[in-house]
Amino acid sequence: MKGNLLKKVISCVLGATMVTSMFVTGFSFASAEVGYINLDRTDFKITVPSAYGSNPSTYMPDGNKSTIWETDWSQGSTQLPAEILVDMGEVKENVSRVIYTPRQTDVNGKIKDYKVYAGETTEDMQLVSEGSWDWGSTNTEIAAKIDDAYADFDIPVNARYIKILVESATTKPPDPNQTITCAELNIAVEGEVEPPVPDGKIPQNEMSVEYVVSQYGGSPAKKCLTETRAPGGNLTGAPVQLILNRAITLLLIWVK
Repeated sequence: MKGNLLKKVISCVLGATMVTSMFVTGFSFASAEVGYINLDRTDFKITVPSAYGSNPSTYMPDGNKSTIWETDWSQGSTQLPAEILVDMGEVKENVSRVIYTPRQTDVNGKIKDYKVYAGETTEDMQLVSEGSWDWGSTNTEIAAKIDDAYADFDIPVNARYIKILVESATTKPPDPNQTITCAELNIAVEGEVEPPVPDGKIPQNEMSVEYVVSQYGGSPAKKCLTETRAPGGNLTGAPVQLILNRAITLLLIWVK
């Protein structure tokens, strides 16, 4: 009698360990994270102080970093401060970041000191960000820095218009003309984004299930490749079926 009771206790302990291990090490559930989503720029209209003939403002939202907009240096220096006004076509919610991609070659016109304003109309624009982008101090350093620069808003806002007030920009001595240049200009909103795939893991959309011993009709094996939770944090899909199967097995062992 005592031996049977001991066996049952051991079975229950082992079973609890198995179920716990499935949650701790067996499954990895990915959940959406709050991040930045670049807006579609198809309907963007960008107003600039001037544009050099072969480098128009339409190059800023063209998706090509090798093209640039630049002010018309043939008419002399651009007077600073100067404004870049982006009309996004309609009011966007949770606008929270401007992404400035500098020219990928040469030195002139990379924006340094800036202020960003946002509003639903051009009359109600409020200051949402200000700062300075550092490109270095020598021509070699400035030319080598080609990564995106970010202007994060103090808080997300609803806006249709974004104004970038350029207060200073790089120059290339002995060239006397001040210019402003930009390879790409993006506006981002805050929202849910897919988390990055951890190192060493294969993205689920690149995997498939070719063979299984059996599967329950409502929980096909392909659900193993969907890491998801139901509202309230409950697990869904094939992992639940597997847990139930193991729980039933443990109950059968206990009854015996």
